[in-house]
Amino acid sequence: MNQYEFWDLIETAQMGSESSEAFADRLTEMMISVTAEEILGFYEQLSDLCSSAYRCDLWGAAALIYEGYCGDDPFLYFRLWLVAQGKTVYESALASPDSLAEHRPIQVMAAKPMSDWDEDSEWPWLESLLNVAPNAYEQKTGMSFDDAIDARRPDVLRSVSEGDPVGEPWDLSNREEIQRRAPRLAALFLHKVK
Repeated sequence: MNQYEFWDLIETAQMGSESSEAFADRLTEMMISVTAEEILGFYEQLSDLCSSAYRCDLWGAAALIYEGYCGDDPFLYFRLWLVAQGKTVYESALASPDSLAEHRPIQVMAAKPMSDWDEDSEWPWLESLLNVAPNAYEQKTGMSFDDAIDARRPDVLRSVSEGDPVGEPWDLSNREEIQRRAPRLAALFLHKVK
């Protein structure tokens, strides 16, 4: 599966999905209709995109949005959410994480405390995207997804969070630094960072 096909599936599944769960369910149904090889290719594309987003600037933006803290797992789930937003949002965020301030879901999150975000529709967190390809593959073939993906490319998703992220880490305690690095996100979220 090439990137064009990957993004087409993501963006088609996103249309009309009111929640993260609905998105993951719709995408799983769509994946069952493609070949087993394409399901494995989808997972490889997802892994590559998450690896490309394993960067300090995106991690800093995620931590700012999460009101000051973002650990390893939350950052992975944030990157999965970022992919699920579609090609334009993903590529814009890689070019400048501050561009996320223009994304409507981020603006909705900024308007209220994190404790009031709707867990299924507002959190920038999409752990269930990890299960789409495995579930579709096993439903389609009746065989083990883990064995199939390990036979093709054992590094898939293991490399997503290995080593250090690319770039210089953000110091969220330094308000001037955050305002310099991400002025639009800082305007939305910096007052929430404790």
